[in-house]
Order: sequence, then C-alpha cells, then structure tokens
Amino acid sequence: MRATNLIELADGLVTRAERPALVTFAARERPQWSYRHLAGTVRELAKGLIAAGLEPGDRVALFAPDGPEWIAAALAVIRAGTVVTPLDAQFTDDSLAHTLTDSAARLVFTTVDRAARAARLAPAARIVLLDTPEGGASWRELRGHGGSLPERRDADPAALFYTSGTTGPPKGVPLSHGNLAFQVNTLTAVRLVTSGDRVCLPLPLHHVYPFVMGLLTPLALGLPIVLPPALTGPQIVRALKEGEVTVLVGVPRLYSALLSAMELELARRGRWVAAAVGRALDISIWGRRRLGVRWGEPVFRGLRARIGPRLRLLTSGGAALEPTVAWKLEGLGWELATGYGLTETSPMLTLNLPGSGRPDSAGRPIPGVALRFAPPARQERGEGEIQVRSAGVFAGYLNLPDKTREAFTDDGWFRTGDLGYLDAEGFLHITGRADEMLVTPGGENLNPESIEAVFLRHAFLRDFAVLQQDGRLVGLALPDVATIERAGRADVLQAVREAVAEINPTLPSYQRVGEVAVTRDPLPRNRLGKLRRRGLPSLYTGARASTGEQSQGPIALTDMVEADRLLLENEPAKLIWEWLAQRYRGRRLTMDVSLSLDLGVDSLEWLGLTLEIERRAGVQLDEVAIARVATIRDLLRAVAEAPRSGVSSSGMPWDEPERLLSPAQARWLAPLGPGLTLVSRSLMAVNGWLMRLLFRLRTVGLDHLPDGPWVLTPNHTSFLDPLALSAALGRRWLERTYWGGWTGVAFANPVMRGVSRLWRVLPIDQARGAGSSLALAATVLKQGQCLVWFPEGERSRSGQLLPFRPGIGLLLARFPRPVVPVSIRGTFHALPRGKRWVTPRPVTVTFGLPLDPQRLVAPGASPEEAARRIVQGLEAAVADLGRRTERGDSSPSESQPR
Repeated sequence: MRATNLIELADGLVTRAERPALVTFAARERPQWSYRHLAGTVRELAKGLIAAGLEPGDRVALFAPDGPEWIAAALAVIRAGTVVTPLDAQFTDDSLAHTLTDSAARLVFTTVDRAARAARLAPAARIVLLDTPEGGASWRELRGHGGSLPERRDADPAALFYTSGTTGPPKGVPLSHGNLAFQVNTLTAVRLVTSGDRVCLPLPLHHVYPFVMGLLTPLALGLPIVLPPALTGPQIVRALKEGEVTVLVGVPRLYSALLSAMELELARRGRWVAAAVGRALDISIWGRRRLGVRWGEPVFRGLRARIGPRLRLLTSGGAALEPTVAWKLEGLGWELATGYGLTETSPMLTLNLPGSGRPDSAGRPIPGVALRFAPPARQERGEGEIQVRSAGVFAGYLNLPDKTREAFTDDGWFRTGDLGYLDAEGFLHITGRADEMLVTPGGENLNPESIEAVFLRHAFLRDFAVLQQDGRLVGLALPDVATIERAGRADVLQAVREAVAEINPTLPSYQRVGEVAVTRDPLPRNRLGKLRRRGLPSLYTGARASTGEQSQGPIALTDMVEADRLLLENEPAKLIWEWLAQRYRGRRLTMDVSLSLDLGVDSLEWLGLTLEIERRAGVQLDEVAIARVATIRDLLRAVAEAPRSGVSSSGMPWDEPERLLSPAQARWLAPLGPGLTLVSRSLMAVNGWLMRLLFRLRTVGLDHLPDGPWVLTPNHTSFLDPLALSAALGRRWLERTYWGGWTGVAFANPVMRGVSRLWRVLPIDQARGAGSSLALAATVLKQGQCLVWFPEGERSRSGQLLPFRPGIGLLLARFPRPVVPVSIRGTFHALPRGKRWVTPRPVTVTFGLPLDPQRLVAPGASPEEAARRIVQGLEAAVADLGRRTERGDSSPSESQPR
C-alpha cells in the first residue's frame, strides 16, 4: 500500500479483513486483533473524537503503556485529523508537565494508575481511560458516533514527538503526514520485509523509530505485529517463539543483551563447548566479511532456534550498533539491517540493507535523501557536520522559533549536529556529536561514544561512560557483578579497575581514562539507549565520594531503567523487592547489586531467602532458577517467572530436608563401604603424618568437643586449614564428620571429587541454592552427624577474621547443635591466598568451649533475629579465641556462653 498521507493508510486497514494485525499475550493465551477489528475500532473512535469537539490540528496525548488499545487510539487520533502526541509512560512529573503544557493537549488517553497525575498536570484536558473493561467507560462513550471523517493535506501535522531531552527539556518535533508517509513508502519499496513476515515490536512507541519501523510500516504491508507481554528478556523470547516472529525491531542494547545471554548459556555447558562455538563463530564471521558467505545460517540454526525458531531479520536503530556486535549477529546467521536518523528526520536517513551493508558504517542514504558536510574539518575525508535535505525532514520545533532557526542553514538544510563523512563507496560514517565532543588540553577532539564502545567490550563492564573532570578524561563504570562473580572475583571495585587497566593500553594515550568511579545505579539513558550526559558529572562525583555507594536504601522507581520498572509490575517480584529493602535497610540496593558479593548471601542463607520468598510471594524457586541468580534483578526475574508453590509457611519441606535431595546428591551422605573406608583412613593418616612432620602441628582444647553431634566454626585463611583441622581431630571424630566445601575447588575435577568423597565433603554451591547444598547441610545435622563449616565463606586475604556470613545462624536456629569455635594459626604464613607454594611454618589448632545457640537468642525472637544473634555470638567467640591464641593464652574463657 503506497500512501501520500497516514489517513490513506488508516482507511486501508479494512482491506486486510481477518488477517491478524496485533498479537498479544496473556498467561496462557495469545489474544489477537484482526485488521477488520482494528480498522473498525479506529474508525469508530475517530468519529467519537470529532463528536467530542476536537478539531483538525488539535493535539491528543497518549500517556499509557503500549498495547492494542494504545495503537488503536493513536491511529484514531490521526484518522480524526488531530495530532497524536505519544508521551513516555515513565515520564517524571517535570517532564510530563512540560510536554502536556507545551503541546496544549485537549485530550489525554491514559490508564487508571496514571489518570490522577495526568489530570493534575493537565487540568484543562479531558482524561480518557484505556485499561478498564472493554476499553474503559470513557473510551466506550467516545465510540460509535456518526459523522464524516476529514481529509488532510500532506503538509498537515500528523504526530508530535518529544525528543529524549539528553541535553535539556524535551523539544516538540511535529511530523507531517508527508514526512511519515515518505518513510513508510521508502521502507516498503526497499523490500526489507515481505508479505509473509511477522514483526515483533518490543520498543516503546513514543519514539519515532519504533513508531515508523515497527508499527506504521508493518500495518501498511498488512503484517501481524507481535507485542511481548513485558519488555524483559524471557518475555521477549516467549513472544519470538510463540508468535512465530520472523522480524525483530530492536535497539543496540537489546542485541548486546541477547548475545550476553547466549554466551552465558554456552558457558554453562562447559568451557570446551563455549570455546568450540566461539571458534566456529570466528570462522563464520571471517567468511561473512571476506567471502560474503553465510556459513552461520546452517551451522548455528539450533542455537538461533533457542531465541526464535523462525527469526531471520534483526533491525537496529535509535543508536549506533557496535560493529563487533553486528558482526557476531551476522556470523550467527541472522540477517541484519541498521540505519541512522533523528526524530527531526522522521527518522531514517541512511540504511544498511542485509547482505550489502557495512556494519562498521551507518549505511547509504535512502532514496530521496541528500547529504552534505559543512564545514569540512578534515579535508582528506570531507568530514564535517552532517546536513540533510529530504521529504522526511520536519518544518521546525513546536513553540521554539529560536531553536528552529538554529537547526536550519540559511539555504534550508537541516543541521543534524552529528559529525561524519561519506567513504568512497557512499557509506556514511558517524564520528560523533558536535555538542558532545571532548577537547583535551592538548587540543585533541574526542568522540566519547567511540571510547565507551571499546570499554563496553569487556565482560566486567555492564555500562560505561567517559567525561571530563578538571581537564582529565575519567570513566564512570556500572559493573557486571554476575560476570565478575562467575570469574571467582570477590572485590568488584578491584575487578573494574583491572578491566580499565587492561583496556587503557589499547587506546591512544590521549583517549585513556585517568580514573574510574564505580556506581551501582544505572547510567542515565533514554529508552532507546542514548546517554543523558548532563547527568553524568553529579553521578561521577557521588560515586567517587563514596566508592560507588551514592546513597542509602533502595534506588527510586523513577531512576530505574524501563525493563526494571516493568519487572516490578509483577506482584510477587514487587513483594520481594519491598522485603529486600526492609531486610537490607541502610544498604544501597539497585537491580545490579550482587547477592553474594554485596549482600553476603552464602549457600546457607539461600535457605532463608527461599523460605521467605515462598512465605511472602507464594512461589517456590527450583535449582535451575536459583542457579541463574547472581543479582537482585536475576532474583526478581526468577520470582516473577516461578510457578505458585501452594505450600504454606507452616508446612515448609525443610522439616524434612532429605526429601529435597536427588539420588545423585544423596550419595554424598551414603556410607563409604569397607573398601573406601580403608582408603579414607589411609589418606587421613598420611595427612596427619605430613601436618605433624612439616608444620609441627599443635592441638589445643580437643577435649572441649562434646560427645554428641556438634558444629565446628573455624576461621579460614588458607587451603591448609581443612588439612590442619582434619589432622587435629584425628580418626575418632573424622569418620562421623562432614565438611562444607566450595564446589569451585573441592569438586573442580574428577580427582578432587574423588578425594572429597573420601573426606566426606559436601558440595556447597551457592548457585544451586537450598535445593542441594542447604538440604545436605541440614540433613547432616538432623541425622545427628558432625559438621565443619567455615562461616566467613572465603579465605581471608589479610589473615584477619572476615565478617561471618549469616546463613550459619539460620541453620543453627532451626537445627540447634553445640557449636565449637576454632582458631587456626600459622596456615596463613605457610600458604596465604594468592600463593602457589607452601612454606613450612608451625601450625596451631585451638578448640574453644562449646556454645549453645539457643542461649545466644532471646526468647520469642523471630527466625531472622535468632539467626542474626547466633552469627554475632559465633563471630565474637572465634575472634576472642583467636586473640587469646595470639597472646599464648590457651585457657578457655569463662565469660563465654556455654
């Protein structure tokens, strides 16, 4: 369908009859609107708007989440001859008040939860609800009126978009019927999509790129538009699969996240699988770049099918797509189309078509677009500010004549504000924004985006921005704590600094970052991923002043990125977020906070988390879900997607923890048998002999161990600690004692797993959570066995006692057993963390007096308070025992609670 204005497009919808137009998702269904239903709704509502007194040219605001009703309302506003004004559903009061006042909207389509704000900020406008039954009473009142619909000229305004406001208040950009029809006709003419395609639209429609590319163009071609139920990764993947999507309309950050998810999935399959796939991808990219062949299409068909079985084409706009990301997508076998444009150009100016494009460029100008560069800053390339003439260029900003004059040259060319040049083959290369270029003291012009792109390739950096402070180039980093944690790193700040130190030498000296500040708050970006740079200096200053902890308490909802805000619309996820804010009161909580690295959640505390999640939200997390949890965002996603458990808080399965063990897990508790027992005794005897020979092991207070089952809580500074403690315990105790061992070391290979089995080591893997390691530990205590637990959770780097992880307190609150504090001295000097070779030094193991966990807890205390008190008492006892051991005082402290 070729149209000269959008009214022709709206009237043509009815010709598609019963073909699906809008495909949405409910819990178990896929409701859809046919083209006939959409056309009828649009026509009825358009007549209702006219009957309500709206006149051609009046502006109607859409302040609501995207959905079929939003789309129908937008098309009805256009068909009524009025001007649709899409507003960000996540606008703050300041931005919303500005846009409603500036646009002088006479009517606002909104939802129940936003209606009060809209009415307060636009008191003269009529408020129409979209989300009450059958479209809402107000909408139903508008529909069904008689009367004729107007015709409009190509030059008449059709839509009013507001820029993202990266450098100031949003500016109104009116686009005419002719502007938008030019774009739609161009996109249909290049045959980027075909009549058999199904388009997924996961982007907010208040931006012109998804409005044109994801909505108007598919409707003009009569294609189904698939709308994900939420803008989260799992829900988008669900839409791609169940909606049989062939075309995805996305932005660079979506594709970066998609690749990261695929790489994480490969990493879970093992190092060799990940390496093999990576090598195959490198070969596929080489073939695509050098030979023009698409080896990735058949080779990676199975991998692509995990995202979308029928997905063939990815389109990217809104911001520049990093070339390395583009080549990976092409190497995996997808077709890729990228482009460049601005809101003021409605939007597309250049296009990289699949198969003939250059991912390292912005593409060639589309038909009807003329570019020039003035003034040329570098004569050899003709580089300069990009200026454009096209039927897609707007006429001027709303209510801003001065800004309009600045935006156009004297001879009528639009100044984009971007810098770039055309290469010999006619491809446009963007080199930066004229108003964002940084100038060094040496006179070098720097494009911050190109520098940021280099840093963002590092796996430890989730987001990164560069800015100038006191004439120096500095960086602001949002760490990827999940990746840092998987790499076995415990110090996030140090990991980020090392990442920056690794990247800096690859850059020219004048592009290197002098200092880096680490933040846990998301960097300020608009909903298409562009940085709002005016907010960076204050964020950097706050991060530098407090080492990344800018403030106390949870991040405000308005400061979250859209996907995180939408995640909290899920009721169970919202309940758990509010509970976490209470539980960790006084701590800075953002979606990127690591449960283990930042909040100290160890394997045992997963017991408390899963119990509370089930009690508060009514959902039960299985091991597969828990294994994917690293950050608060991961946890809330797992909660949102988990099935309802149907188990009350009084009937938790932790009363019988052995029920949670699979046969493979339960075998770690099975008796060794005569043969393995003999091997185990021999191994422990050799260990005892070596510890006494090489380290002159001295044992103090072994007689403090009670005859019944107990728990030992030793300090931890070295890999030698369990060997020294084993030798000190001797055969009498070892054969009834189990040990908690981190799977990353004690179970790293078949040999270590075999030794761990002989030593009765339990596989403690915090990624697997309560369903395995916690159930194992709880079963040991319930069955009357002895347990050794290192409550610090890791080896101390300094030799000083680390804070105890809270999980041991919760376990002992539920399974009270005598607890014996243990002080191990000498192992830190013999084999400290980070050293590979042992230096024989004298080692002393001192056992303190046993503690009764119940005496550390006030009567009637809640489980959480009881766990906290137990942990405090244990940490104090181990610290006191360590101090007395250092002084040479091995006598028990009479003040210790028994």
